[in-house]
Amino acid sequence: MKRTWIKFIILALISSTLLVACSGKEDNSEVVSGGNSITEKDNSNDELAEEVSFDKDRETNTVSSTSTIGDLPDDQLGLAIGDTAIVKSNFSEHEITLNSVEIKEQVDDTASELGNFVIVNLTVLNTGDEAVAAADIFSSTDLSSIDNSSGFPWYYIEGVAEEWPVDINPGESQTGVLLFDMEVSDQYILTDGEFLEGLTNKISFEFTREEAN
Repeated sequence: MKRTWIKFIILALISSTLLVACSGKEDNSEVVSGGNSITEKDNSNDELAEEVSFDKDRETNTVSSTSTIGDLPDDQLGLAIGDTAIVKSNFSEHEITLNSVEIKEQVDDTASELGNFVIVNLTVLNTGDEAVAAADIFSSTDLSSIDNSSGFPWYYIEGVAEEWPVDINPGESQTGVLLFDMEVSDQYILTDGEFLEGLTNKISFEFTREEAN
């Protein structure tokens, strides 16, 4: 009888121990499970924050890439000798007047390699707020013939087409020439601002061989 009670007590103690262990395991599981749930929620919030940040950055980049320099003057095409064009670009505001044109097969001791020299005399008036170099103003200027859409660049020849003074101050003007060596044609087109859409308005002067001096 005494042994039976002892066995019963032992079995009761073992059962109690097992119940306590199982209960502790379930509690730990809930805590761990709850921890994972919180971690996953935090990760989700972090991912959402990253997406919002990325969207804001992408929006900022889009605005920056599509920003413009303000309202540009209308393109002024087909102007003639004596006309003045109003130009606004991403770095200056100015006026360009085509004063006169000379066409020669030879200048000083230099003969044209392509057919004839075209010398255009221009006046630039700085209407902006900062000094600007004429070489920068004419960086996108070229001359083409009516038969050839490809433009020819200008360059210098000492004694004929000298470098322009470095800067034109606001409100001041400078007069000088640009020299082109190109094929003989009945009509020529002086263009500025080609392929610079959004950065400047485009202008062009047209003249015939007969109109040149």
